Amino acid sequence: MKKNILILTDFSENASSAAEAGLALCSKLNTDLLLFHTYIDYPALPFASDEAWNPESFPLKKQEAEKKLRCLTEGLEYLAAQFDAASHQPTIQFRTDDGALGVSLETILEQQSIELIVIGARSPRHDDPLAGADTNAIIRYANRPVLVIPAGTNLAEIHQIVFATDFDPADLEAVRYLVKLSKLFGFGVEVIHVGLTQSKTADQDQIAFKKSLDELHATGLRFVQVNGKDLVTRLNKFATENGPVILALRHHHHPFFINLFVRSKAKALLEKQKTPLLIFPESLDT
Repeated sequence: MKKNILILTDFSENASSAAEAGLALCSKLNTDLLLFHTYIDYPALPFASDEAWNPESFPLKKQEAEKKLRCLTEGLEYLAAQFDAASHQPTIQFRTDDGALGVSLETILEQQSIELIVIGARSPRHDDPLAGADTNAIIRYANRPVLVIPAGTNLAEIHQIVFATDFDPADLEAVRYLVKLSKLFGFGVEVIHVGLTQSKTADQDQIAFKKSLDELHATGLRFVQVNGKDLVTRLNKFATENGPVILALRHHHHPFFINLFVRSKAKALLEKQKTPLLIFPESLDT
């Protein structure tokens, strides 16, 4: 079964950028593209109007969703036609559902062979449909890497991926995936550890992890140690200074993940997000 790039879309500006980025990834990864939209937000229904609860309105919502998906598909097919003749031409399909996003995603992952999940970043709007609960649901049910794309992202401008590590041996699985991407896109991979305390000597975990990196013999792969009091701020500063980059991490890095998606200070960072974020779920299916 041929693999797909799965685009979860809400038809926002950020989601449109995500769809275009997903199309570019299809060309490099030799995959097809699957668009998905859920037109009923069940968590919001108890607080919604009677009309939102009315099952008779569901067919209309489905028709509207399918109309928008067809329009998006046609736009992406037009962009794909501009690819170089030697480039892979992905098949673009779409599906929609009235299920909760996390459950629908789990079903898709069971039925389809998915290489990567791509979603749009949050926008500064207070009524942004990509709510924190939806983002968390995606990460919870995903078993493939999740790429969060801000509006205006051009993957052709990316020259490296910055991967945050705490020397967990499981991080090497993500690094191997990034090395595969680097060979296809021609960018470097920087594995970065932010030391929150000053230390002049490397500990055993760091030594073992760096040795494992060296054993990959990957061109363009290097380890960077930086110090800072705030993990989120330091990583974003590093990404900005060395950009344009993709910032990557594993979901099990709980403090960083919580800072990005839960705490108020990090919500502001994500709303202003300019750097693509690649998240590797804890249950990564290789």
